[in-house]
Amino acid sequence: MKGINIKTGFSEKRNENEAVNEVFEQIKQDNLKFVIMFADGKYDQLKINQAWREKIPEEASFIGCSSLRVDLPLMRVNRNVTSQGFKKGLVAMGISSEKMDFSVKLIKNIKDNWKEESSRALENAAHDLNLDLNKADPKKYFGILLSDSLSQVENHILENLYSMSNLLFVGGGAAGKFNMVTAVKDPSNLFFRGYIHTKEGAFSDSAALALIKTEIPFRIDLTTSFFPTETKFKITKAKGRYIYELNGKPALDEYLRVLGISRISLGLRRLPNLRYFMKYPLGVMIKDRAYLRAIVAWKGKALVAGAAVKEGQTLCLMERGDIVDSTRKTMAFLKEKMDPISGMILFNCGYRLSEADIFKVSDDLFKAINIAPLIGLNSYGEYYGWLSMSNTLTILAFGDSSE
Repeated sequence: MKGINIKTGFSEKRNENEAVNEVFEQIKQDNLKFVIMFADGKYDQLKINQAWREKIPEEASFIGCSSLRVDLPLMRVNRNVTSQGFKKGLVAMGISSEKMDFSVKLIKNIKDNWKEESSRALENAAHDLNLDLNKADPKKYFGILLSDSLSQVENHILENLYSMSNLLFVGGGAAGKFNMVTAVKDPSNLFFRGYIHTKEGAFSDSAALALIKTEIPFRIDLTTSFFPTETKFKITKAKGRYIYELNGKPALDEYLRVLGISRISLGLRRLPNLRYFMKYPLGVMIKDRAYLRAIVAWKGKALVAGAAVKEGQTLCLMERGDIVDSTRKTMAFLKEKMDPISGMILFNCGYRLSEADIFKVSDDLFKAINIAPLIGLNSYGEYYGWLSMSNTLTILAFGDSSE
């Protein structure tokens, strides 16, 4: 008898109730314990949430979020990862297992109260699972975090959760459609707010964590197709996602100087050249791994990163490699370590999907990741451990443990 049963579903229907009905029919099963879903930012998130709450059994835990959506002339990010490829619409996964227990907690008002609320959520989730956080076994416990990216506190929450438990969290940032109005007011907010879903409802300025106890083998990993160059920048002045100085000079000027381009190449503040920023991210190197910080816009002489930065950090200018080859190698490594893989949840940077489209390798990229039942989010920030990053695919893979 299998120790875990995973079903995935997706729908391209535009009516919220019809989409949820179609997906639920694909994932429903006996002893359904956990449902995670990602909804295109074009949906009415409140209607999506209500439809899910009417379907999910009382004993099953539920978590989800909206996915970012970009429909610009030169860049389109409007598809999630489904079992049949990159598709528009709604995706979900249902898990049944006697060897797993789940606790989902909503975290509200995160912009102002991220520490108090995230601490309380983790403590309450641990209580549900009879877990002493000081004795948490990282081979038996882990977490999923989803957060409204526009609140810009995901790194604070991740660091807090890790400091409290020493457990790995994986996840991604929720967002909505591209929004020129908010981009002008604050270039770090390029999208409408993201919605976080639990059985309590759908909320912005919120996050949700799922704490999971498991006897099923699992692995949390990441991959990116960018590699460090010899060019390095030291952040000499920064706050939040704003980089004011690199190497003691105005950040925008230094970035342009190193790339050898003019400011006009970066587009307009109202409509930034996301393709150019996507090509030249910056990265924090920890050992031999790159944790990327995409540049998404600028304001005055400041650069705006897609994730929080800190003064004193050294950032490498990154160069692009082969997105399909690097992804294929990561998936081969997962298969080697975990065969069989019962299912995967993927948190895929929207830039990666756009990159695959630009180079016309989207089908090849899907073939590389399609090694097990899967769903995925177009995220605005990908989470691994205590860090948020961009231009990255973070992965949660479940193995199996037969009776």
